[in-house]
Amino acid sequence: VREDPDRKGLLYAGTETGMFVSFNDGESWQSLQLNLPEVPITDLRVQRKDLVVSTQGRALWILDDLTPLHQLSDQIAEADYYLYKPRNEFTELSTSYTADLTYGKNPPGGIQIHYVLNEEVNEDTPMSIEIVNAQNEVVHAEFTNQAKTKCDSLIKAQLVKKKGAHRFNWNMRIGQFDCLKEI
Repeated sequence: VREDPDRKGLLYAGTETGMFVSFNDGESWQSLQLNLPEVPITDLRVQRKDLVVSTQGRALWILDDLTPLHQLSDQIAEADYYLYKPRNEFTELSTSYTADLTYGKNPPGGIQIHYVLNEEVNEDTPMSIEIVNAQNEVVHAEFTNQAKTKCDSLIKAQLVKKKGAHRFNWNMRIGQFDCLKEI
């Protein structure tokens, strides 16, 4: 069992059969299995707002970006929708690349914007995300689900309207979207 250093009372537990989370100092627990196979957990560590899990026979599993868990509350659970405040990101330039399939996949570069929809959104309803700075000035034109170009089609694929928690990745480019890069 490990307590999250950024939210008091947020506990992570690894057992012989998987991962669990508690938001109330261990009074109640729920599964945090996600895409982790059912495998014994041998160690846990919260590192830079990511949960690193050591497993027996499966190596490491990392849950990137714990900030939605830090912000989760009953108010969010009852809202029709909620946009989580993104964690502060610092972009690191990397020139290394390998086609070796034994390497894990890193999270996408840029900022991961998490949002939750507690109700289905009609397919005809427009949906968009606009990036603003601390002074509430637009630094990037809106991302919309109304595809007009090939580039817009890539964005539309990220703006999911189904009920549940979703993630949108912004590559941190200001003023334009680079369609040549993977979203």
